[in-house]
Amino acid sequence: MESKRKSVTIIGGDDGPISIFVAGSKERKSFIRSVKYFVYKIRRMRLEERIQAQPHTIKQVIRFIMKKYNAKEIEHDDFYLEHKKYLKQSLIEEYRPELLKELPKPEYPKEADKDQWREFHAKYEEWAEGVNEISEKDFPMDFHIYKIKCAENASVQINIEKVNKHLAIQCTGENKYMRKLQKIASSIYRYYGVTEKDIEQKTERYEAMVCCLCEL
Repeated sequence: MESKRKSVTIIGGDDGPISIFVAGSKERKSFIRSVKYFVYKIRRMRLEERIQAQPHTIKQVIRFIMKKYNAKEIEHDDFYLEHKKYLKQSLIEEYRPELLKELPKPEYPKEADKDQWREFHAKYEEWAEGVNEISEKDFPMDFHIYKIKCAENASVQINIEKVNKHLAIQCTGENKYMRKLQKIASSIYRYYGVTEKDIEQKTERYEAMVCCLCEL
């Protein structure tokens, strides 16, 4: 008699573990992805039902991360300048697109050969440099990067731009540290919080907090 081996996967849900029996590798992976997405949607729905408007300011967030996690501001080196450059492009596109009337952004090619990709890359770099040359008078920025170090190669990076009230968090490190890093990131997002307007309009600030909390 031919014997069949079943794969068993247990995924933790809010109401307890879910056991799934799937035969076959491809079917198993596809089914697990579907169930994980379903669990994520349920977790997100329940989380959103509990969210209340309890916002804090950017200045309060800076004091919070420095006091609780001993966050340190990094120097204005090449790493800092590179991050500021790309953030400036993003913020201008979002908040001051009129400044780009004379700087049309090159269209991303859907299909292209190597030469066309090189041409696009060159045009994009030229566009990016043009955006970066927009003066501080026309688009003021007050950009800072803070780091919370958890281990030699594990840290939480907090990018803050005070003028446009922008906050973004990035976790970097080995998998064994990632859970701890994500908890720190979620605590910062929780403290930063959201306003009634953020909840109503599902703003970027709202989405960032919800997505981070759903990862835990």
